[in-house]
Amino acid sequence: MTKKPDFAALFEASPYPYLLIAPDLTLIGANPAYLKATGASADAILGKHIFEAFPVNPIDPGSTNMNEVRRSIELAISTRKAHTSPLLRYAVPEQSREGTVFEERFWSAVHTPVFDQQGNVAFVSQNAIDVTDLYRFDAATDQFFLKHSIDAVPDITERTRPQLHEALTRILNAERTLLQTLFDQAPGFIAVLTGEAHVFEMANNAFYQLVGQRDLIGKALCNALPEVANQGFGQTLADVYASGRPIVLRNRKLLVRHEENASLSERWVDMVFQPIVNNEGVVLGIFAQGHDVTGAYFSSLALEEKVRQLEHAKARQTMLLRLGDQLRSLSDDSDAMMTAASQELATFLDVPRAGYVAFDEDSRKALVVNTYADLSRVPPLPLVVEQPDEYGQSVMNDLRAGHHIMVDDLEADPRTAGAVAQAHAKIGARATLAVPIQRHGRCVAFMFAHDDKARHWSEDDAELMHQTADRTWEAIERAQALLALRDTDRRKDEFLAMLAHELRNPLAPIDAAAQLLQMVKLDEERLRQTSEVIGRQVQHMTGLINDLLDVSRVTRGLVKLDTETVDMQEVVSDAVEQVNPLLRAREHQLVLHMAPQALTVKGDRKRLVQVIVNILNNAAKYTSEGGRIALKTEVTDDRVIVEMSDNGIGMTADMAKRVFELFAQAERTSDRSSGGLGLGLALVRSLLELHGGTVTCSSDGLGKGSTFRVCLPRVKETGQPGGGQVPAEALQAPSGALRILVVDDNTDAAEMLAMLLRALGYEVLVEHDPYQALQRAKEDKPHVCLLDIGLPGIDGNELAKRLRGMPETETALLVAITGYGNPHDHEIALAAGFDHLLVKPVEITKLAAILAGMGVNERLRRES
Repeated sequence: MTKKPDFAALFEASPYPYLLIAPDLTLIGANPAYLKATGASADAILGKHIFEAFPVNPIDPGSTNMNEVRRSIELAISTRKAHTSPLLRYAVPEQSREGTVFEERFWSAVHTPVFDQQGNVAFVSQNAIDVTDLYRFDAATDQFFLKHSIDAVPDITERTRPQLHEALTRILNAERTLLQTLFDQAPGFIAVLTGEAHVFEMANNAFYQLVGQRDLIGKALCNALPEVANQGFGQTLADVYASGRPIVLRNRKLLVRHEENASLSERWVDMVFQPIVNNEGVVLGIFAQGHDVTGAYFSSLALEEKVRQLEHAKARQTMLLRLGDQLRSLSDDSDAMMTAASQELATFLDVPRAGYVAFDEDSRKALVVNTYADLSRVPPLPLVVEQPDEYGQSVMNDLRAGHHIMVDDLEADPRTAGAVAQAHAKIGARATLAVPIQRHGRCVAFMFAHDDKARHWSEDDAELMHQTADRTWEAIERAQALLALRDTDRRKDEFLAMLAHELRNPLAPIDAAAQLLQMVKLDEERLRQTSEVIGRQVQHMTGLINDLLDVSRVTRGLVKLDTETVDMQEVVSDAVEQVNPLLRAREHQLVLHMAPQALTVKGDRKRLVQVIVNILNNAAKYTSEGGRIALKTEVTDDRVIVEMSDNGIGMTADMAKRVFELFAQAERTSDRSSGGLGLGLALVRSLLELHGGTVTCSSDGLGKGSTFRVCLPRVKETGQPGGGQVPAEALQAPSGALRILVVDDNTDAAEMLAMLLRALGYEVLVEHDPYQALQRAKEDKPHVCLLDIGLPGIDGNELAKRLRGMPETETALLVAITGYGNPHDHEIALAAGFDHLLVKPVEITKLAAILAGMGVNERLRRES
């Protein structure tokens, strides 16, 4: 049986000093080596508290690291692991002739917990080695320093050498551990690379966090971090290794994987690569240290962007202030204002073109109002911009909806690539920006800028354009308002001067007639002539005064309408009858195109006649003798339209806009034969507004005639329910009856239709054969031809074509009578030359309406 070792004998024989300490810090044992090292006896210290047995020097309390000793013992107990204090200051009391003295000693101590059978800490073993001869302590820096080499210490013996070696090992391990802790806990990332291959020898936690927890140690950079090496860092390390000079990088972009197979993440770093050189000056490796400055970098960028934005905002404000000064100095010239604004914006945005475009009223096209362009970079724009494609329409719609349009690159943008980009390229536009100009909830125009190269438009660019456009438009509106005021004042003066002239004109002959009556005795003939002069001039003055009073009553809302259901066909007929004397006097040709159906409205018949008369009188006055005036009526689902056009002197766009304003007058002839007081058309607009209608004027320019368009709400005709009888007087033919040719191979049908038409007062001719119908038409020249489609020989469509080709019937009204009424038949009939298609059995009311419209046309043609 193996003999059990005597651990007590081992404790006593060990050359290493040991002190046994109970958990309550009472000393329970000390071996001879410990007692010798401390100069104490077992009786003097055992059973006592450790700090009672080894008290603190009262004169120099700092000579004892009491707290460190206590902490080390408590850590050994609490962690149940050995704890090392590599260097301690602990003065040992010694007895001398002068009494107790304290000798400063330096120790390296290990406290090891010893457990009982239940696993509890029974006591703590302290192994303390005296290293006073090896170290010195600097109180000023609170640091230990090695005195000299071990071999130089005179009292080192073979017995103490192992202990000192053990103590040094503890101290070096502790220092190495401290350095490793500091290395690992450094806030910046650190790595040590050796050799030309830049093999990782060390890397701290911060470095691992930067590149991910990848296997680095012992690997070359190109293998451990290939994505980093390929970004130029490998070359940087090579340069440092070859030159022996450090390299510093600031705000360097680094794309790195936080895990081996993860995607690249963007970081920004500051780095220093310091060569590691031996005593012979040979570079052994590189010490790489750096900081992740991503947050600071982007904060710096954000600050720079904020500064840039502030500077840009200041520059924008300066530009707008400068523009404001220019607009004030150009207050009388709207075009110059827009030019100045366009140039300021183009200069600020560094683009070759900027300008304004206005929508026309129907938005089918746009008018370039004003443009500034650097013609060395871009060609001039056409004055009218048609909407050529779907993209153009969508742009107009977006602008009208109040949205701005940005296209950075017309060639790359999917909305514009292809034909749109090619069209813009012809005018030198590669990028475009446009913002709407809205007034009273409606987009009236837009401002635009073109760049001849691709660029990124910002919201700041759009906002600047908005402000530029709005300020310019407001300045223009103020200038125009002042110019309206001035123009109104001028036109008032002109009106008063013209009124005085118009009133003096009749007064002169009246005055002369009165004097003639006083001076001489006139014979009966001379007396009659003089009376007629006075009567005509009084009638003229009365008309002028009535016009003035009429305008006054209408504009003040004093006119009450005598409302009834009115057919505008009759209104037009009465108006033409009143204007006919003037038309004949000026030898005008009046061309009428009347809609075939009734033009029913609710209104005051007398006032509506006045509206048409005033417009026709205006056309007659401003159209040279022998000119042409056309009147056309048409019907939509809810509107009745009367359009009157002439080939007279025309008017400017500005005049067309204000022609319905009070006192508005076009240029007069030198003999004042044309022109008036500027009341008639103002009265027209006011009267139509009372009827819920509108009137517009358009002209292609001076010398190109004018067109007036009257629109009134339509009153739809009510049918006769249950097939009831239509009053006979509603179907009677007007005076100046039409000549109608009826062609149908069904004898009974033709004769019955002819009898009905004759009963209504029309002159009717009947033929059953299409060839005979052609001969009859050549001889009798009918105004209207009612043709059956299903005729023998040639059908009604072919007959219609031949009638249209004959000079005697080329303008006749052709009505198809057929048993087939599908859309295809209708299309064929219209293509053959028919004006209307009626399905058998014919509704007499529809036919009567068609003939009534034709009758009015024919009568008016004859009278004019």
